[in-house]
Amino acid sequence: MNNYAHGFFVTLILTKFKEVFMRKFFTIFAVASLLLLMAIPVFAQDDIIADGYTKIFERNAFENATHYPIVADEVHAGYDLDQDGNLEFIVVADNSDPNGPSGAGWSDGHSIFIYEWTPDKGDFELMWSWADTSLKTGGASFPTMAVTDLDGDGNQEITLGMPSGSGWPAPDVNPTVIYVFEFGPNTYPTEPTATWTAESDPGSNTRPAAMAAGDIDGDGVEEVAVAFRKFSSAKTNDALMIFSLDGGFAGDFTQFKIEMIDTTGDWGSVYSADITDIDNDGHLEAYFSTDNHTFYEATGTDTYQLYYMEKPTLGAWTIQAVVQDDINKDGKNELIWGHTSGALRILHDITDLATMDSTNEAQIALVNPGGCRGLTAGDYDGDGKTDIFMGGNYSGAVDRIEYNGSGDITDSTSYTYQRVYQDTFPNGGTRVYSVSFPGDNFCIKQGGTTTNDMNGNGKPELVIAYEDGDSLQNWVVMIEGNGVTGVEMNPGAQVLKTYRLDQNYPNPFNPTTNISFSLPVTEKVSLKVYDMMGREVKTLVSGVMSAGTHQVTWDGTDNNGNHLASGTYFYTLRAGSHKLFRKMTLLK
Repeated sequence: MNNYAHGFFVTLILTKFKEVFMRKFFTIFAVASLLLLMAIPVFAQDDIIADGYTKIFERNAFENATHYPIVADEVHAGYDLDQDGNLEFIVVADNSDPNGPSGAGWSDGHSIFIYEWTPDKGDFELMWSWADTSLKTGGASFPTMAVTDLDGDGNQEITLGMPSGSGWPAPDVNPTVIYVFEFGPNTYPTEPTATWTAESDPGSNTRPAAMAAGDIDGDGVEEVAVAFRKFSSAKTNDALMIFSLDGGFAGDFTQFKIEMIDTTGDWGSVYSADITDIDNDGHLEAYFSTDNHTFYEATGTDTYQLYYMEKPTLGAWTIQAVVQDDINKDGKNELIWGHTSGALRILHDITDLATMDSTNEAQIALVNPGGCRGLTAGDYDGDGKTDIFMGGNYSGAVDRIEYNGSGDITDSTSYTYQRVYQDTFPNGGTRVYSVSFPGDNFCIKQGGTTTNDMNGNGKPELVIAYEDGDSLQNWVVMIEGNGVTGVEMNPGAQVLKTYRLDQNYPNPFNPTTNISFSLPVTEKVSLKVYDMMGREVKTLVSGVMSAGTHQVTWDGTDNNGNHLASGTYFYTLRAGSHKLFRKMTLLK
C-alpha cells in the first residue's frame, strides 16, 4: 500500500470514529440533560403573588417522573395517609401533555406524587410516587382521584381513575381504568392494592373524568361516584356510575360492585362530581356536573333515584368544577360551580329535588373572563366565613371570593373578590387545572384534616396546579397566607403597610388614565399592564424611584404604540418583595 492509500484509509477510519463518537456523545448528553431536568426543579418564569401571601413551595419537574414535562391535573391537600402526624398533599398527573404542539407529548399513562411536610427539613418532600407507562391514553385525557376507605379498616386509599385509549392494552383485553392504593401506619404500597376494568368492553376507549367518595346510601360501606367522558356501552359516549368494594381487598381476586350505572343519558362532558344533600332531607346524593345538574339520591341500600333539572337557564353546559358548601351557615346546603365562561354560580334553596328548576340557579359574578377550571371552598382563614378559590382557565389567575358573613348569597355585593395569584407567562393562555387547601370541603368529606395549616406555623396554605400557555411547562405551587387578605379587586381597596397602589382615575377611561403609587423607601420599581390572559402589554415604569408618591399616565397603547382594544386590564406594581395590582377598564 502506498503512502497516499495509507493516509486515505487512516483519514477514513478517523472520520468514522469521530461520527460514531459524536452521535454517542450527543445521545448521552441529551439523556443526561433530560434526567437533570427531571431531577432539578425549575422555577416559574414570572408570577405575581398578592401582598399577604408568600410562595413556599414550587415544582415543575417531579422527582421519579417518567417524563418531563408532565401535566398536574389535580391536587388534594391536607391528608395523613401514612398516619405519622405529618400532613401531605397529593398530585395526580398525566404524561400525555394534552395541549402541547404536535409531537411534543407522550400518551403513555399517569403518575401520582405525594409530598409530606418534613419538620426536620422544614420543607415538603416527596414521600411516595407511582407511575404507569403501559397505558395508552390517546391524549387529551385527564386522570381523576378520590381519597377513600373502601374496606372500612381505618387505612385510607387513593382510588384513581385512569383513562385508556382505544385498542389498549389489546383489542381483545378489557382496559384497567380503576386503581386502588392502600396506605397504613408508615406503610406504602409498591403496587396497586386492587385494580378494576369498571366492566368496560375489550379495547374500548374508557375515560373516567371525575370522582367523589362517601357512604352515599348509609349502609356503612363507602361508595365512589365516577363520571366517564367515554364508556363503551354508553349511548352518547358519557356514563355515570356509583360503585363500591364487594368484600375486602384480595389482590387480583378483589371484587367490585356496581350499585348504579347510567349509560343512556346524554349528559355531555362531565368534569366534576361531589357528594351532597342539596335538599337537606337527610338522604345523600351523588352530584354530577352535567348540562342538567344530575343527582342520584340514595333511597335505600344500593338503590338510587335519578333527578335532574329539565330546563336550566344559566347555560349549565360545561360546568368545569363544583363543590358543596353552606355559604351563610343557615343549615341549607348549596352547590357552588365554576362555569366555562368564568362565572361563579350556585344551586340554592332546593327543598325537593323533584321540583327543582331554574329559579334555584343564580350567578354570583363573572369572576374571570378567561374561564374557570379549578375550584374549591371552605373556611380558608378560620374566620367562620366561606372562602371560594377559583382557578382561571387560560388566564393563569387564582381568585379568592369570600362571603361577607351576611347578605343575600345570590347577590354579588355579599362577597369580596381578591386576586391572590397570577402567572404572567409571556404568551398567555395559562390554565389553572386545580386548587386545594387543607381543611377545604373536599378534604374534610374524604377523611382529611380539619385544620387549614399543614406545616404547623399557623398560616393557611393553598396549592395550585397550572400549565403555562405553551403547554411545555407545568407547575405545582404552594402559597401561604399570613392572616391578611390579598389585594382587593374592587375600587377603594387598601394595600398593606406603606406601599400603596391607588385605583386609576378616571376609571373606566378613554383615552388616558392616571395611576398613582406610593413608596416608603427609594428602590427599584416596575409598573406594568397586563391583559386578562396574563400577557404583558405595557411597561409604564422600570427603574429606581424615590420614596414618596408618584403618578404616571397611560394612553391605552401597548409597548409598540398600538392602541389596545376595549376591555379589562390589570396594572401591577413591583417594589422589592411587594407585588400589588389592581384592575381597570379601557373604553373606546
